[in-house]
Order: sequence, then C-alpha cells, then structure tokens
Amino acid sequence: MLKMASISPFAIMFCMAFACLSVAMASANPYPLDRKTVARENDPLNYYISTGGDDSKSGRSFEDAFATIDRCLAEVRSLRNSSGGKLANAVYFYFVNVSEAGSLFVLENTVEITAEESGDGNAFVVFGPLDQTKSVTISGGHLIKNWVKAGNTWTAKLPETLKSVRQLFVNGQRRMISNTGVMQYEKFGDGLSLDEAMDTGDDFDYIAYKRKALARSEADPNFFTYQEGQVPASLAEETGLEAIVYEIWTASVHPVTAIHPSNRTVYLKNPVAGRWETSPATGHRYILQNSKQFLKPGTFHFDETSRVLTYQPMEGETPSMQAIVPRLTELVTVVGSSDKKVANIAFVGLTFAHAAADYSTCFAGECSDQSANFLTTAAIRMEFASNCEITMCDVAHVGGYGVWLDQGCSNNTLSYVEVYDVGAGGVRIGRAGHVVDPDLQTNFNTLTDSTLADGGHIFKEGCGVLLQMAGHNTITHNHIHHFHYTGVSIGWSWGYAATSSPGNIISYNHIHHIGMGDLSDMGCVYSLGVQIGAQVVHNLCHDVWSYGYGGWGYYTDEGSSNMTYAYNIAYHTKAACWHQHYGENNQFINNIFAYPHHIPCPDKTGGFCYDSAIKSSRHPAGSGPGAFTSFNFERNIIYISNGTLMSASNPQDLLFSNQTFDNNVYWNTVSHTDVLFPPNSKSTFAQWQSHGKDKNSVIADPLFLKASSFDFSKLSKDSPALKLGFKPIDTSTIGPRT
Repeated sequence: MLKMASISPFAIMFCMAFACLSVAMASANPYPLDRKTVARENDPLNYYISTGGDDSKSGRSFEDAFATIDRCLAEVRSLRNSSGGKLANAVYFYFVNVSEAGSLFVLENTVEITAEESGDGNAFVVFGPLDQTKSVTISGGHLIKNWVKAGNTWTAKLPETLKSVRQLFVNGQRRMISNTGVMQYEKFGDGLSLDEAMDTGDDFDYIAYKRKALARSEADPNFFTYQEGQVPASLAEETGLEAIVYEIWTASVHPVTAIHPSNRTVYLKNPVAGRWETSPATGHRYILQNSKQFLKPGTFHFDETSRVLTYQPMEGETPSMQAIVPRLTELVTVVGSSDKKVANIAFVGLTFAHAAADYSTCFAGECSDQSANFLTTAAIRMEFASNCEITMCDVAHVGGYGVWLDQGCSNNTLSYVEVYDVGAGGVRIGRAGHVVDPDLQTNFNTLTDSTLADGGHIFKEGCGVLLQMAGHNTITHNHIHHFHYTGVSIGWSWGYAATSSPGNIISYNHIHHIGMGDLSDMGCVYSLGVQIGAQVVHNLCHDVWSYGYGGWGYYTDEGSSNMTYAYNIAYHTKAACWHQHYGENNQFINNIFAYPHHIPCPDKTGGFCYDSAIKSSRHPAGSGPGAFTSFNFERNIIYISNGTLMSASNPQDLLFSNQTFDNNVYWNTVSHTDVLFPPNSKSTFAQWQSHGKDKNSVIADPLFLKASSFDFSKLSKDSPALKLGFKPIDTSTIGPRT
C-alpha cells in the first residue's frame, strides 16, 4: 500500500489519476493496458527539476531542484548502485518553475537513457510536470532573440551549432521555407516529355507507355528540364537551393548544384531513382526552395555560409514573438541492448517539441524509400526497451517521425498521446528486414487513444503509423488524419517470404484525409507481406485523395496474406474502397464500402485513377502458391453512385476465379438494380452467379437510415443485409475514448 502521508499532494493526485485511468481503460478497452506506472508497494522518491535549478543540490525540494535531466539520470544510477543494482523505489522527477518563455525547458543535448537508468519491477522512473494545468515543453530548439529589421524582412545570425535550418516555428506555428510552389518540369534526364507523359486519355495503353518510357529514360538521372518561364535566370547565381522531386508514393529532396538557363536545366547533387520516371503518376512535379526570391509572408530563407536566417513576417507579428529553430535531431533516446534492455521508464503529461529534420540520407544518396524508411532518427526513439510508457504527452513541431519503437522493443505503451505537425509521420514501430532472433523483434506494443495528425511537412511519404516487421502489436482507438501518404502501414515484405509481422491488431481507429492530392498508391490501412492472424477490424476510413491512381480505402498490397478485415467502413475514396494487389487467404467480412470515386479525378494527374468499388490486381507468375490472388468476400455492403462495381486487372483472371463471394448486398443509388459484374463490367447479376459467385447475395437497397450524412452505422430493421447475417457497425466506439 502507498503511504499517502509521505508523498506530495500532487503525487497523490498523480497516483490516483493513474489508478482511475487504469480502471476506466480496463472496463472500456477490449485490449486493456497493464498500467504499472505507480509503485504500489514502496514509497516513491520525489525529485524536482527547474531551469533555475542547480545540479549540485539534492533535487529533493523546490529550492534544491536539479537543473538538467542528465543530473536526474545520474541520481537514478546512484540509487541503483546503492541498492545492489536495482531500483527499490519508484522515482518521480517533477518539472517546476520551468521558464518565463511558456514553460520551455530547452535541452543542451539529447537525453540518453540507458539500462543503467532503468526502473525495476513495479518501480518506475517517471518524468512529468508538477502542475498538470501548466504545460512543460521539452525543446530541442534554439530561441531567436536577435532579430534585426531589414525592409519587409527580419534577419538573425544563428550560432555555429546550427549546421542547417529547414524548420522555423513562430508562436507555436510552423513557418515554411521559401519555395516556388508545385511546378511541372518538361522532362527528367532524357526521358519522356511532359506531353508524352501526360497522354493518358481513354485509350491509354499503360504497357506501351512503360516500354516507351523505359526506352527513353536513363538510369537515375540527376537533371531535369524546366518549362519556359518557370525559373528566373538569376537563380543560377544562388547557392543553397534545393529541389523536391515528386515520385509516385514519395517525394525526394535534393541539393541543387547548378542551373543552366540556356537550356533550362536544373542539376541535382544526388540522382532521382530512374524507376520513378516511367509512370505518369509522378505528374512531372517539382518544387524549388530556399531562395530569397521566393520569400513571402510566413516564409524564411537560410544562408549556411553567413549563418543568417531571413524571415518575412506575417501581419501582426513583432520581433518579440517566440521564434524557435530546431537544433537537436533527437530529443530523447531510450536505448538498451539485446542482453540488457531499458525498462520501466515513463513520460507523463509532457510536450516534446522542436526536433530537427535529418537530411543526411537524402544528401548522401537518395531518399525515395516508401514511408520515409530511410530515416534513422525520431524525436523520441526507443531501442531494446520494454515496459516503458508515454502517456498524456504531446510530440509536435518535429522534422521526422514523432516516436519510434525500434528493434528489440516489447510491451511498451503509448496512450493518450498527441503527435502533430511532424516532418514525416506519427509513430513508427519496428524496422525493415525479417527478424528471426526473438531478442531483436519488436512486438506486443500498444498505441491507444491517441491522435496523430498533420504530417509530411518535409518528407511527404511519412505515415500516421508505420509498422515494419513487427508482430503482435495493437493500434487501437486512435484518430489519424491529414497525412500525405498512408494512415496505417503494416508489414514491409513484398511477396510471400517469411516475415516477423504476425498477429497485429488495427482496430477502432478513425482514419481520414489521407493523401490530400499529393502522392499516389495509398490507403487508410496499407499492408505488405504474409501476416498470419493480423486483424484490421472496426475502423472508419474516409476522404482518401491520391494525386493520380491509388486513392484506396483499405489496400492489401503485394503478398498480403492470412489477414482478416472485418467491421470496417470506407467511404469517399478517389479509387476503390478496397484493393487487393495480390495475396492469399484474406477474409473480408461484414464491411461497408460506400461512395468510391467521390473525389474528382482531373486530367493530367496520371490517368486511370478511377477503377471500381473493389479491385483485384495482378498476381505475378511464380510469386506465390496459388495461380491467382485469393480472398473470401462475405456479408459486405457495396453502396455506389457512380463508377463500376468491381474489377480485376489480371487478363487471365477477370472472373475472380480464386475468390469466393456470398451473402453480400450491392446497390447503386442512381441506377438502383442496374449493376454490372465481371468480367469487365459486362455481365448481369445472373451471369455472374452462374460462375458460382454470390449465390445468396442480392442487389437491393440496404436501407441505411442516415446515408445522406455519411452515417452508415444504422440500418432499418427491414434491411436485406440483416437478413443475410450482416451485423451493424457501431461507429460511436471508434476513435479515442475520453
């Protein structure tokens, strides 16, 4: 039992809050968290930390507060050493009287927590604010206080410790580096011209296009030709320029080495992978950035030679505003080893902000990896960590992923976390590459009741959640929105090879506004490879808007197998609500797919962006055990108002020969029962059924009660879907719980 009289009133409140939270979550959550943040048998030791503190003091009172987190960690080491190498009591470090600048605690260096600073058993090492009503921000930034007015701009000389600057935050809001906006180049290297690449009309022949493009393109070109009048000739005299080059599902960053106005050519330090230039879905798009000529209100330019940052303020801003440039790439690392993990570390009620973007891979080679896989850092990164918690924290204004549970992480929990305004994605779990050694695997971690939003500000391909070769993790009751690529990505194996990704659960998540017209080939939930026992259930997906093709709701990509998708909803997608590229033995049960093709597909965006409500693609010869992709599609509702119902792009399998369909309800809100079926949307329902498909299914209005307001949770008691065994999907339980 806790001896309440021996701890501060806030510690009592802190403990009670965790106890109440544990009870509430256990009763409401089908995957309850095992909360052990509070030591329940031994008195916790309370320490205090303040920007006005002194590391030579005891840390045991406000007056004797520590000044740095490093001193806190040294105290933990001392406590462990004094008790035989284990922590006998929980240790709480409370931030007090942080600073006059909005409770900002500025780090001098990355906080590095190792196994020597671990908790033990029920004894956690906990960092949090003393006063929960006052936020404390752990910042990796540099505060700019030396602005000098220069016409309609302000300038500030930055210290040598800031090697490069590509992010600026003013009064808590991101300001963009000066740029041209999106433009279209004429051609990349010796590849296709813009007119040739964008010739994707009704008679578009993709195979012929690929042959032509491959014949004309060179491998990994490092230059492109811009269109007449796009780039001022004076830019040829500037240094420090960068180009963002859009590929299909990525957009890579490149230093510009030269501009030749005579032939309208931009040369890049590092090449663009030639494979991208064979698809019209690139849109031939690019952005130039970091020139004073591009400045407009709310943007900045940085000269690495002079160290001068130039900012054009927005209306109403003054030099006294809070302006912060990120300095540290990582704010906190919790890193052990395979034989000595870090354990029982908790961060509660803190904000972590102002982490720099890591461009090292981009500038050393090329950074066009899917989902920004090339990144090796994150604002908070854990490796070989177990039973650690991040709860009720914010991670914001950072240059890469917010949180990364890297290799060897198990039984960690992220709950009630908000990750927003990020350069890449929200939360990353695992890493690329099949892992056999159980000590290296990342598994049994939980992300719950959190909000991940507003990503891809620097690396557009970042995902809300990226699960790579990690198994038995639970992503549940989260709100994931406004990412330029995918909402939740799971797997990371192309084909049927062995994986380390079994048993993941993606459930009760609200995922929306994905793609936002920038990239292609994406989904609210995207999977790769064999994932035995994986469950994607009770998710709500809507507003998926790709640039070109592939604005899908749920996307089982190459080799996705042995997965269950059930009780999900997808609506308002640019392309199919669900697309299976190829895979084996997937189950699609009791889902609602409504209103595909409800986001415009304008000309010159890569063509063929409308496919069908559900889509099956090619199964490469020899890639798997079956002749073609396979799945079971049962007790689903397909609710369309335009476009086709279903399509298969494999010319040898237009009739979905390896797939089973039954007890489904199909309905077109415009043509009603006039619904056509494969092959090629030329068959009647009776003809489709004659092939053994949908024998008990019907074409009928499912009788949603509030479909006009996009509420698909309620059906009339007379719904034909109910008669076929369909169970209504309760959307009130989806998303974070209060």
